[in-house]
Amino acid sequence: MIEMEELETASYEMKLVFPYDFVGEDPVDWAYLKIQYDMNPDIFLDKRNPSWHPGGRVPDAWKYAEIYQLCRQAGLDPGLPDYRFVVISVSVRAGIDLEAWLSGFNTTNVDQDVVGIRVEENEDFSRLTLMKPPVTVTSFIVEDQDAAAEGFPDVPLSPAGWRFLVEALTPMLRDAAMDGGLIEAAETSGLAFISEIFEASGYDEVVFVD
Repeated sequence: MIEMEELETASYEMKLVFPYDFVGEDPVDWAYLKIQYDMNPDIFLDKRNPSWHPGGRVPDAWKYAEIYQLCRQAGLDPGLPDYRFVVISVSVRAGIDLEAWLSGFNTTNVDQDVVGIRVEENEDFSRLTLMKPPVTVTSFIVEDQDAAAEGFPDVPLSPAGWRFLVEALTPMLRDAAMDGGLIEAAETSGLAFISEIFEASGYDEVVFVD
């Protein structure tokens, strides 16, 4: 017997060019950051402090100092004139957490109504009211690096450098997927699917409540 714990109802595919898609449209003086990093990597991020700069004015380039340091730690240097970059392909799926949802339908007494569900019916109409199911990310996959196959410059990242980069960027990649409306789409599709099932079983209306 197969037990379903999750119901995938939406997916989101994206390709991001690192580091350029992570700085928006802001101009970044990568060459300046390279000079500062090469002088002493150990104190590189400390130089974001206003006390390091004349008049206490921190140059705009320091806004992306962490991104630049991440590049260098992974084996990529956007401060070089050849404009090398890494293409990151991400596949994210979301849906209904069936296990968590079903566990919420409970009662401590067989004579009591089940918590989270209510049935209203008469001779002409029937309504089923259910607690709204929780929506969650069911799958988050960063595909293996294969930029050359897509016609992009081949960045010589080592396997360790690639793993380091993916692990460091995962929180930002998740945020990017969420900003794309993935959770909202998964909820809309999931509620429609559940409604169809119960309406097919005879209910005229299915309502979800928080």
